[in-house]
Amino acid sequence: MAGDSRPRKLWVVLSALSALVLATAGIAVADDLGPPTDEEAAAAVSLLDEYVRNRPTTTVTVTRSPQGTPTPTDTPTATGRRWYSGVGADMSNPVGQDGSFGTWRGEPITMGGGWDDTLDAQTGQWSTSDGAWKKWSGPYDIAVGAIYKEEGQSWSAAASGTYNSRWTTALKALKKAWGDRGPENLYIRFAHEMNGSWSDWNVKSGEEKNFRAALTQFSSLRYQVFGEDNAPALVLCANDGTSSGYADPRSLFVAKDDQGRPVVDLYSVDTYNSWPHRTDKAAIVKALSKTEDGVPVGVEAHRKYAESVGVPFSVGEWGNCGLDTDKCDGGGGESPAYMEAMNEWFRAHAGDPEHPEPGQLVYELYFNLWDQYELHPDTGQPTSAKAYRNLVWGQ
Repeated sequence: MAGDSRPRKLWVVLSALSALVLATAGIAVADDLGPPTDEEAAAAVSLLDEYVRNRPTTTVTVTRSPQGTPTPTDTPTATGRRWYSGVGADMSNPVGQDGSFGTWRGEPITMGGGWDDTLDAQTGQWSTSDGAWKKWSGPYDIAVGAIYKEEGQSWSAAASGTYNSRWTTALKALKKAWGDRGPENLYIRFAHEMNGSWSDWNVKSGEEKNFRAALTQFSSLRYQVFGEDNAPALVLCANDGTSSGYADPRSLFVAKDDQGRPVVDLYSVDTYNSWPHRTDKAAIVKALSKTEDGVPVGVEAHRKYAESVGVPFSVGEWGNCGLDTDKCDGGGGESPAYMEAMNEWFRAHAGDPEHPEPGQLVYELYFNLWDQYELHPDTGQPTSAKAYRNLVWGQ
């Protein structure tokens, strides 16, 4: 793990940038700012937001037709980005590649997220070939599922290679669908949320060894299909909380295979403001570092684990359960404080997404599907949507 100097380094950067903004505004700044208070840190972030929004130049470009309709090459460059910020979308609400979500929030998205994780979709890879991300050529996270226990499949069979043929078909379909868009922009989420009881590919306590064997085989298959020099990144993505009786996600990580090739390139987590739903910012920030019996729960606890095993980090799905109805059975409603807290946390752990360090945030994807989470074009949480829209993303 890195030493304890990172928070101080972050403050030095914030202090220097804040001093620049204040000096530009004609406000005197002391030479020695000393350690920050929480209020000073929040003020620095606010000043940086204002500076980024009003600076004379932009670091993101978008190619559009004269009429403003997104073209097949309407993918923003990532030059100058500190993390890839985007949206998870499908054909029920395809606001990603068409540019409309970016237009709504005032900044183009720089990351796309899709799901081809059912048994049929796994081998078809429809989201990429003919769906919501057909024309997207930027960084792209695709969840591909794994095994299907409801069909009688098992991790023990996976460990013995039973599903390698199907997984090879899936990877070949993904390679064909992605075409010449560049495999370096592909992030494959295999068996996401496997530590949750609801997942059809869940991993129970005692199945960890078989899962690791299966994960390693899937990794080898991506090298075979794409080539060792062009293999897409393999993402191990847990749910933030682990169901009772299910595997600690830390026990599922594999660093390298027997040929010395990376298996897990990036560790990730899916997290939602529910179970419980929080509206108080201090409580939200505190929950980011939560653990249960040492097992990571909050995103910061998961990020620290990624740092400890030497890989970058991402948030594959996140969102506020914004309806005070049974659609948010773990609690829901407006929570602009959640949007603010997540944005501040993303910024605090970002860097250069093209050359990430261990524990650094590479990307995050807001889950813009289902009534309870959607922000655009329709939303049941207008106050939270406004809070999201008022923030700076990826910079």
